[in-house]
Amino acid sequence: MKQAIKNAALPECGRILELFPEELETLALKNGLQAYRGRQVFGWLHKKRVYDLDEMTNVPGDFRDILKKALPLMPLRKIRTFLSGDGTKKIQLGLVPGETIETVIMHGDDSASSVCISTQVGCPVGCIFCRSGSRGLKRNLAASEIVAQVYAAMDETGQDGLSGIVFMGSGDPLLNLDASVRALNILTHPDGNGMSCRKITLSTVGIPSGMKKLAGILDRAVSLAVSLHAPDDETRRRLVPGVKAGVREIVESIRRFPVPAGRKITVEYVLIKGINDRPVQAEKLAGLLKGLKVKVNLLPLNPHDATDLSPPSAQRVHAFQKILTDSGILTFIRKRRGHDQLAACGQLLSWQ
Repeated sequence: MKQAIKNAALPECGRILELFPEELETLALKNGLQAYRGRQVFGWLHKKRVYDLDEMTNVPGDFRDILKKALPLMPLRKIRTFLSGDGTKKIQLGLVPGETIETVIMHGDDSASSVCISTQVGCPVGCIFCRSGSRGLKRNLAASEIVAQVYAAMDETGQDGLSGIVFMGSGDPLLNLDASVRALNILTHPDGNGMSCRKITLSTVGIPSGMKKLAGILDRAVSLAVSLHAPDDETRRRLVPGVKAGVREIVESIRRFPVPAGRKITVEYVLIKGINDRPVQAEKLAGLLKGLKVKVNLLPLNPHDATDLSPPSAQRVHAFQKILTDSGILTFIRKRRGHDQLAACGQLLSWQ
């Protein structure tokens, strides 16, 4: 057994959380143990959310000693919690020394909770209205760090399940696609947390190559949200300078993306005073989206310390919505949550 321990193919510290049952079974076999011991560890981590190896009572001590070489199992720690007046909770989480990310827990009217998680430390896209990308990109998150945010939210709420998970925090999941998809498949695995794919949304700023690749590798159908923000290329490039694709190319990618029967892709549109909130722009947006399986979420800009931009008046927002709905497009105005603690859309910040 000592020789087996020496030759064990262990992942880096904190990465065991992203291994599938089959990978943990292989790890057990390489260390002279029966394969099912790896599946037991997966159950402890993802079904019971136990990260102390000594509490895994049905796992042999020899295997626990091997796994201790990959400690910690949980790759992040809670640093601080911010509670909004509307009940939204933002958790600041520490990664490697000096790095932090933010995860947001949102409570619905029925007391169910959903969580907004990050996929990158920072963001390379540089949307001029978004605080998350105001310092650029530090690095991609590992799948284990993405999964761990969900479990940190569950531990914070004391709930074994969540009403929804949105990959909509700092970063774009399509710019960290492999880790995001691995995390998604871990979270929905029937031997673990087993969350329904229908409760998971991946949000992208609109990267056609990433959308095409995502459609080809997803094992399970999840919801997709595409942040368009403009009906023309000039306005779009001003708002989203880090993406070269034009509006029509992005819309065509939406058209081609496989959508299960009875479901729609969400088009996100941040409304900014004097830039993309004019009636003529609403009419052009309606024309672009005509015939697509979409619904539109309008988000009046959430102000923060990294932008001088501001939201339109409520009257302007409702007028924009009316043009879309009169064109037959299902359109909602997103309710602002957590803004007093910089926990609303576009207000999160992660960095070293």
